[in-house]
Amino acid sequence: MLFDLFGKSKSKIFDACFICAKNCFVEGRYDIAKILLEKAIKYKKNDLKAYFLLAEILEKMDKKQEALNIYREVIILSKWKTRDENFQKASKKIVNLTDPSFYPMD
Repeated sequence: MLFDLFGKSKSKIFDACFICAKNCFVEGRYDIAKILLEKAIKYKKNDLKAYFLLAEILEKMDKKQEALNIYREVIILSKWKTRDENFQKASKKIVNLTDPSFYPMD
């Protein structure tokens, strides 16, 4: 019973941090959003939407290498399943960040 309660509170902390981080991102408060997402990821280590938002924030902060590392982490978390939507999105982001001559068609 106690484990279930702890699991639920971890999920609630993740949700609260993620929602606040999204709001901060929209408002351009990237430093705060980054801190909130890093905290959220500690509570839910495999949530790819949190990783994607963190990487987008890092891109906005001109921290290209850190963003690339996060996108690579998404590929690992998606277990290298090339047909997986998260794998494909992360792969495109990596190509965009590493090849300045690449212009996405979509």
